[in-house]
Amino acid sequence: MTLAVAALALFASLLTQARSRRQQLAPLWALGVPRAQLAQLNLAQLGGAALATGLLAIPLGIAITWGLVAIINVAAFGWRLPLYLFPWEMAVTLATAIAVALLAAALPTLRFWRASPRALLAEEANQ
Repeated sequence: MTLAVAALALFASLLTQARSRRQQLAPLWALGVPRAQLAQLNLAQLGGAALATGLLAIPLGIAITWGLVAIINVAAFGWRLPLYLFPWEMAVTLATAIAVALLAAALPTLRFWRASPRALLAEEANQ
């Protein structure tokens, strides 16, 4: 349930940022960069950002958990809890985050694919 709520929050936040990414791609498209290359760039950027964030978050999360279990809990209560790691669940969480990021990038990319460069530049000029 927690993973689903986090995925929904990630999806919503990435969709809200899609308009600014779309406006940033419009000048490149108007300069002649092919649509396919721009779509791949958009997917690669968000997929890479999700992967990098996940690869940083997992060891940092483990370090924070260890600090809470081995230091804070001992200082506060005088006893220590065992720390169990679940690599399969971590991998599933990372894969879910990347899939959600790619899905959130794919929907605006489809809209971008159907729009004309003139319409995108007009959107940028109106902002």
